[in-house]
Amino acid sequence: MFIPALKGGTLVDIEKRLSISYYQNLAGIGDSDHVYLVRHRETGKIYVKKILSIYNSDVYKQLKNNPINGVPNVIDYYEEDNKLTLIEEYISGVSLWELIAEKKLLMDDVIRYILELCDIVGRLHDLTPPLIHRDIKPQNIIISSSDSVFLIDFNASKQYSPDETCDTILMGTEGYAAPEQYGFGASSTRTDIYGIGKLMKISFEELGIVPDTTVYAPVIAQCTYLISQFRYNSTYELKSAIIECRDGKHLSRHIPPDKARLLPPGFRTLIPWKMLLATTGYILAFSLCTQMTVKNVSPAELVFDRILCFAMLIGITLISSNYLNVQQRFPLCKSRNKGIKILGIVLFNLTYILFLLAIMVAVSPLLK
Repeated sequence: MFIPALKGGTLVDIEKRLSISYYQNLAGIGDSDHVYLVRHRETGKIYVKKILSIYNSDVYKQLKNNPINGVPNVIDYYEEDNKLTLIEEYISGVSLWELIAEKKLLMDDVIRYILELCDIVGRLHDLTPPLIHRDIKPQNIIISSSDSVFLIDFNASKQYSPDETCDTILMGTEGYAAPEQYGFGASSTRTDIYGIGKLMKISFEELGIVPDTTVYAPVIAQCTYLISQFRYNSTYELKSAIIECRDGKHLSRHIPPDKARLLPPGFRTLIPWKMLLATTGYILAFSLCTQMTVKNVSPAELVFDRILCFAMLIGITLISSNYLNVQQRFPLCKSRNKGIKILGIVLFNLTYILFLLAIMVAVSPLLK
């Protein structure tokens, strides 16, 4: 057996490097150039090796000393030259993101996986100190060949400290990261609850399901409050709320999807403050349009212009809120890139406004 030359370091360092050298690289995994499939030279067992430049060694020490069901076991790790070489259990399966992209899941499948994820994250939060994942997204959830859920990639993770007032290192994935991960407070166990809520919302949307029309809309809303104290206290409380919705115990606040999808923006979740805000907005838009004046036009033209103005405001609202999944009709809005998607929504609205202006130009001369 070949063992690379070992230079300097303490006895512990040499033993660690020797231990790591027993793993033979087989192939790279995915598009990354620092994640490999490896085989132990003596046992022949397959593992995953990662070479990390951004990490918290205390996280991996805690995971190694406290194996968590649903998290790949940390087999070994070695820190040198500001890099961490990590050996962990290999999980055979596919990511939740791949299954969603292939449209192979139903809403019930997503919920089943999220309920299992709640248990996994709960076990992490039950450690001393609690371990916060901080990067919950479909790409970091593996569905094994036995249909079990595994949470991977702890590069952004940290141990919870009640004395921290804000995060010193800003980490996470755009679209899933909670406000506190951008410096608006300190990460806590509720940071992962926000991530689970965003995971539910985005998974539904990718499957063509409008989240606000489902029984889980109130759960998603509470998970993703900007103020962390308003979110669920624990993943176990969140899990109970999801089960209650799934089992129909919140039907008094739910309208069947075929009817809920027809309700205007602000009313689909039946959440009081959203309905109040939407009602105020609709009344203001109506008042603005009915009181609008235009010089040198006939009464018929004025009525027509007021109608077009109201149609423009309502149309922009419907497009921006993806009413009846209307954004799927405009190519750029389908992009998974957030910037391109926002650009698509803006262009969709501009196209709609130009369409209304074309109608006004064509019809106005007939009303003089």
